[in-house]
Formats: sequence, structure tokens, C-alpha cells
Amino acid sequence: MEVDYFSQVFLTKTVLPTFLKQKSGRIAFVSSIAGLLGTQYRASYSAAKAAIHMWANSLRAEVADEGVGVSVIFPGFVKTNVSFNALNGEGKAQGHQDEAIENGLQPEEFAKIVVRSLLADEEYIVVGGRKEKLGVLVSRLSPPTLYKMIRKIKVK
Repeated sequence: MEVDYFSQVFLTKTVLPTFLKQKSGRIAFVSSIAGLLGTQYRASYSAAKAAIHMWANSLRAEVADEGVGVSVIFPGFVKTNVSFNALNGEGKAQGHQDEAIENGLQPEEFAKIVVRSLLADEEYIVVGGRKEKLGVLVSRLSPPTLYKMIRKIKVK
């Protein structure tokens, strides 16, 4: 919660008065597709990412008439070293790459999509592969179907 939620809230509260005064600016939050769906072994992470999404939605409604834009970026799996450094149950670095992250988007492709979306003033930016985008769509159309699908998929 400190990194994924409170730090983004703190930074927003730091810059928001300036944005409101100048009646312009865009705040971009980083959530996660995990914050939209929730999967095995990511309960705390998913909760923090869902929290920033909801906070951003409320902020967007509050500043809509003040010239300040609010976007939320929902990354899927991006091929980074994050899983090497993820802590296991003993509090030690995992030391190996997750299969899902290994097969994720290249960081450069992710960055291009995000920048293009922000320049287009998009507010809800889902960046991921086909399975991740399908999961987001199914979550909107039929949450029970999504959770049946998630239970069958082994994400570690």
C-alpha cells in the first residue's frame, strides 16, 4: 500500500494545487490489470492497485471542471526484472523470472502505447496482451465467468 497507493496519493496532493491554480495538467496513475481482476498470489498487490484506481476515479470527478485530466494506466505483464526481486514468503528475493512476465510486452512497446494514449487524453489505459485484454472485457461482461477462468489458470 505504501508504494502502490499512498505514494501516488502523496505525489498527487503535492502537485494538484499547482495544476488547479493553472487550470491545466494531467495526472497519470499506475494501477495494474491485477487491480481490475485479482489473481492468485497477488491479493495485496491487487488490492493496492484497485485502491489507486478508485481514488483516481473520484479525483477525476472532483477536478473535471478545473482543467485537470486524470488518467489511470493498467499494465499487464511487461518483461522487466520485477519478479527476480519479488519477495517470497521468507522475505527473500525470488531470484527467477515468472513465466507470465517473461512472455510479457517489451518495455519499449509498453512505453509507446502509454505515451500515445496520454497524448490522446485517454483516461482508462489498458496495456497488455490478448489474454489480459480479454480478461478485462470478460470482467465487465460477466464477473462470474472471469473468476471461473482465473481459478483454472495458474499464475505464479
